[in-house]
Amino acid sequence: MNFVQIIATLRKFGNYLAGIFPALVGIVDFFSKQLQKILKHPLIAPWWDKFAATPFAKSVWKLFERFYWRTYSKDRLDLEEAPPATVGLLRPLFQICALMCVLIPLTQFEICPVTVEAFSGFKGDAPAWSVWLWLLFLPFAWAALLVGTAISNRIAFSLTALAAANFVMTTVILMPRSFFNALLPVSLLIGLALCERTLPRITRTNKIMSALNLAICGSAAAIPLIILTPIRPWLGTFVKLPGEYISIGGGIILGVLIGTAVGLWSQLPENHERPFFLRGAAISLSGCVWTIVSLLTVFLFAGVSRGDLGQSGGLILTSLELTTSYLWPIWYFIGVGILHKLMGSSKTFASAIEGMFPRVILAPLLVLGLLGALVFALSERLCLFLSAPTTAPALQATLPFFFQMYNVSKPYIWSNPQNVISVHWLTWVLLFDAIVIFVLAVQKRLTSAALVRLLFLTAFAALLIWEYVFQMTSFIRAPGHSVTALFFFAIWLLWLMHTVGWGISSKSSPCWPSAGRLAIYSGIATIALLDIHARSACKDFKLMNELFLTMFRGVIDVGLPYYFLVWTSKKVENIPVKISTLLGLFSLGALASFLFNALEKLAAASWNVPGMLRLVNLQYEQLKNTGSPNIDIIVPPEWYFIRALLYIALLALVYLIARARVDGTARGSQTILFVLVAFASGIASFSKTLLELPIPGEARALIAPSTQELLFNCNLFQSYASYWIPALLLGAAQIGKESRTLLFVILTPLAVAAHFAISWLYGEQEVYLRACDSLYLVTAAVAGVFVILVVIALERLKPSEFDETKPEFVSQSTLLTPKTFAALVLTTGLIVGTMAIVKTNIKLEDRQLAALDHLVAMPPSWQDQTKAGDSSNQSITTFMRPSESTGVSLMQIGTVPSDPAGTQALLKQLLLKAVQSGMYPNFAVLGIESWGRYCPNALSCKFSYDTLQAPASPRSGISILIPRDGGKTEFYTVHTNPSDIAVEQAQLALMIRKVRDKLQRR
Repeated sequence: MNFVQIIATLRKFGNYLAGIFPALVGIVDFFSKQLQKILKHPLIAPWWDKFAATPFAKSVWKLFERFYWRTYSKDRLDLEEAPPATVGLLRPLFQICALMCVLIPLTQFEICPVTVEAFSGFKGDAPAWSVWLWLLFLPFAWAALLVGTAISNRIAFSLTALAAANFVMTTVILMPRSFFNALLPVSLLIGLALCERTLPRITRTNKIMSALNLAICGSAAAIPLIILTPIRPWLGTFVKLPGEYISIGGGIILGVLIGTAVGLWSQLPENHERPFFLRGAAISLSGCVWTIVSLLTVFLFAGVSRGDLGQSGGLILTSLELTTSYLWPIWYFIGVGILHKLMGSSKTFASAIEGMFPRVILAPLLVLGLLGALVFALSERLCLFLSAPTTAPALQATLPFFFQMYNVSKPYIWSNPQNVISVHWLTWVLLFDAIVIFVLAVQKRLTSAALVRLLFLTAFAALLIWEYVFQMTSFIRAPGHSVTALFFFAIWLLWLMHTVGWGISSKSSPCWPSAGRLAIYSGIATIALLDIHARSACKDFKLMNELFLTMFRGVIDVGLPYYFLVWTSKKVENIPVKISTLLGLFSLGALASFLFNALEKLAAASWNVPGMLRLVNLQYEQLKNTGSPNIDIIVPPEWYFIRALLYIALLALVYLIARARVDGTARGSQTILFVLVAFASGIASFSKTLLELPIPGEARALIAPSTQELLFNCNLFQSYASYWIPALLLGAAQIGKESRTLLFVILTPLAVAAHFAISWLYGEQEVYLRACDSLYLVTAAVAGVFVILVVIALERLKPSEFDETKPEFVSQSTLLTPKTFAALVLTTGLIVGTMAIVKTNIKLEDRQLAALDHLVAMPPSWQDQTKAGDSSNQSITTFMRPSESTGVSLMQIGTVPSDPAGTQALLKQLLLKAVQSGMYPNFAVLGIESWGRYCPNALSCKFSYDTLQAPASPRSGISILIPRDGGKTEFYTVHTNPSDIAVEQAQLALMIRKVRDKLQRR
């Protein structure tokens, strides 16, 4: 965080405290009035009023307020807006959250430290007073979650009860059994009684859900009752069965009986003449909360009495880690919720710039500013290009001018890796700006309003890129966090959760009343802040990276569909589908992605079930050892066609069901488009991500993708394109009054072909396209198809309001009309497609090398450096060629004796020899990964070093090891310039895959 962000964070926290302690508002108001008196002084007021009334001052203040001194009072925590029944719960929980943030710096003073150790293996010391606070605050969080879900709906309460039984039981799982542990099941049963007493049982569906709820929650209470108390050994003396059968089987039987009893109790009619517990009176919400808090507090403190504080602290830390890991949907929503903040900041910036300058000079200034930003962004690449020996002398003469621009911007841009990445990506946005400015100028629509609109989009893109790169590099770079950074991070997170959670929780629906939502939100916030406080007390500062990674994954996994929906909702008034319906279809698509992931493993195993199970076991071991699901599999080409048929069949099924429900309604044809896109978005989002689900590890590996994507890249984009394009194609054809059924039937084969073509082209030809350096061009052409389909869909949803024959049309502030935009995209697509076709022309020729017993296919540009008749070294062949930019590239192919300990041990030996040789100054290993997707058992290593010649220049390299029979290991090593390593790596991968195919045909 910089100084500006720290000031803003403290002001946010001040407004948060003002909502909890209203007396603070009076203190702030007192000082504000004193400042106003000074400004209203007769000597100051005329000057101040005159200055404040100018447009320039208003614009500057708007910008200044937004990014520096902006008041956050409009988002202040106001408990008066909450239902009265929840205020007694919300106020102490929010006070607990604030207290945990404030106490984070004090946790670094080791006062009576105790050693805590979590199941994850983490071990550290924490102050004793902090651990006691964990014991006091954890019951509040779970009481809020149980009560909040209990008054909302039965499904949510069943899941919460199961989670509480599992995670809270973890806090005493290693302690001796005691009847005090029965307090946890009793707390769950109190929540169950509140749920059944509050929610209706009128319809048949309500009664069925009630019966399931009683059975599930009763079992969730009975199983810990048997496991954690002396009941389990006592039953073992009568029932001669394994312990798990007694605990789980007996718990389910006892749970059904207990659940039935609670159900009967909840249906008692109100009668005050009966004994207290049989009166059937309404249950007090606050009384239920404080009862559960009291029971769970005694439960935890009794656990401490049977062990020690350090052991209890370690178990609570484990419980918090497990709980927050399953709260990934919350972190996902927080991650994508940042988009709204960026959009608001962009609008404020654009409107402030608009008011700061007269309209006469605004348009020229904006044009010069955008074009100047483009030149500065390209200055680094222009300097590299102009300094190349192959550049024409006339162009080299402009090098001093661009170098001066590079030199001026170097301290602000080119000295920081995060800024460099951001500016490189922003360059494409600025290039788009230049094209739009040219088109607007040709159409004579280059107005100030249009340019301000363009400025807003550019500012939004810049902030979006900055936030993405910041989150990406926050977990890539080595942790360097301190307790101060964690303190501000906790405050920032508390305010972010408040601004996102309070607005959602204040709304109400039949299944999610406001009281329940607020209780759930406060419980989740308490658990999240308690985890941060506990981890900071143990000096586990990597927590920030873990949370940033989860929020970052939220942007990757669901950010594109979420923002696509937000953007569409701004283009189309009154979307004809409820958000809850779209979310349900999105979830169904996620389930379909799990099916495709499992079938992909079956296809990779040649449609052999035992082979698929071996792949699942391999992935399960990978998950346990590394946490990553990535495994190398080779998918047969027919799988892409089978998946295309299955996907379009699912789309057709969703279409038929949706049409049966909405046919005849006012906007039924438009509804189908949103339904299909929502379902397709669910498949696309979760086909490349691993979810933390409460299922057995083997089942989790079965539905996991073979490759998880943690960045925006071509692999992720082709997944979205392959699912979105068919859905848009079929959905857009349904809008209108023409023969929709006939259009759907006609376009279905085209949708199958589109999904198959995109998937097959990327799955089978990715390496070839990368080797030709044309993958990005092909991806841009596919993106153009997607954009055109979106424009067509929006035009059919809402007919264009633009009439180019009207004279007032030129005054519209919209940047490009739909027709102009579609024409621009089509033109760009044709240019890009032509460039891709021209570049995709790499040819390989077979060569026989002395060191290998098979042919090697390689580009003919590689020149063999082995002299004729030279037999001094028959195990290595050296090739050389001019690199794509400057200098030369070097490739060596040969064999070395294998290491009995494996390929990784051999790689370690070779790396040590390279370091000790002294030929590679500043040698550094950049990454080691399996290349089994190109050749079985292949291992790659990327590295960098400096040249020996002065002045030293950086070099990059990659080496591939492939074990063969006969105790030999083949190696393929390429040395080149850093700017060329991506293309050289792709060509090397293509060569190795060709070698694999040749050997398989033997």
